[in-house]
Amino acid sequence: MMALVDDYVEKEEKVRNITNILVICTVFLLAVNIYQFYLLDEKRGLEYSNQVLENRSSTLNSYYDVLTGNYLSLRDDYSDLNNIYSELLSRHYALQQEYDDVVNLRKERALVEDEVIVLEPKGNHTLTYSLGAAGYVEVDFHASGEVFYWVGSPIVEGVYYSRYPQFPQTSRSGVFRVPAASRLYVIMMNPDQSNGVEVSFSISYVY
Repeated sequence: MMALVDDYVEKEEKVRNITNILVICTVFLLAVNIYQFYLLDEKRGLEYSNQVLENRSSTLNSYYDVLTGNYLSLRDDYSDLNNIYSELLSRHYALQQEYDDVVNLRKERALVEDEVIVLEPKGNHTLTYSLGAAGYVEVDFHASGEVFYWVGSPIVEGVYYSRYPQFPQTSRSGVFRVPAASRLYVIMMNPDQSNGVEVSFSISYVY
């Protein structure tokens, strides 16, 4: 009888041990499943975050390409504008220099140089010039006989406003300056009634 009781007790102990082991295994498996679900959820979250980062990276790359294109276009525009500015600045300096030259009468142009003509007795010869700006003309002449000059312009009442040399004198050579503007007349006259005169002359226009 005691042997049967001991055998029963031993079996009950074995059953409890097995049950405890099964409970422990079940709990372990449940924990493993929960952890697997946790890892799966983390994986999905990381995949989503990675996808978002990839989309943002693609968007930023697109923005970068657009900004790079705009930068290159603006750089070309800046280069063109800088070239235009440099050209305008150069023109400004050139015009300023020309203006200063005109205001200060530093520009000079030869209207005629070392020209020779022959005046018949009581003859005359008229030269006509169109001048761009106010200034003066310088006449340098040498003649084989006595001559005199009149200088005039249609903008002056009476046309002729300057005589060289002063009336009633005449001269074989000389240099004289006369203010000039717009259209200019220079007339050489030979007062001799008998002899012709050869005249060599140069005329410069300073403005």
